[in-house]
Amino acid sequence: MPNPDIRWTAPSDGHTFPIYAGAVADMERVGEFCVERDTATLRFAGDTWQLEAGKQPVMRATTSPDTGSQVFTATGDAESFGRSKNVLCTVDRHQVVVHQESRKEFIILDASGKGGPGQEELDLAAATKIGQFQSESGALKNIHVQFEGAGQSLPLDAQVFISWVARHMMESRVISSTWAITIFLVILIPLIVLYLIGVL
Repeated sequence: MPNPDIRWTAPSDGHTFPIYAGAVADMERVGEFCVERDTATLRFAGDTWQLEAGKQPVMRATTSPDTGSQVFTATGDAESFGRSKNVLCTVDRHQVVVHQESRKEFIILDASGKGGPGQEELDLAAATKIGQFQSESGALKNIHVQFEGAGQSLPLDAQVFISWVARHMMESRVISSTWAITIFLVILIPLIVLYLIGVL
């Protein structure tokens, strides 16, 4: 059955995010994302995915041996996720690209058979939009990925994986912005002090 939305809600215990699928009026809990002792996992359909994501522009979710130890991947087009404008997500035979249109607007494009190693480059302008999400205040705790058209027919595990990618893309940008502000202040404060004491 087509699914239009994946939503994450704020954790009640501080580290476990419930994940829901479906329209607002008919949401069903389908999994949960958890970070404990610097180890991230995602529980979905009775399985536990081991998650890998860091500063490098590659993310991996590996299912348990019971489900074939499948590996879902997301690869950015820059040296880090914080700087990547396009992220190619591969889940089984399904490929989509998450494209940052503006500072807060992201769209999901159908990339079937394109954009990967040895494949034809994806034409962003001509690609079919199949979903979207926004990076707004509180979005990291209340993620909302909307699917449309063919995106609603993606397997639920692919939609859940894309929602995790969406969260990491937003989180990476928040961290990058925080570091930039911190470095700016570290440089600025000594200059202000020197100005106040009359050196500058």
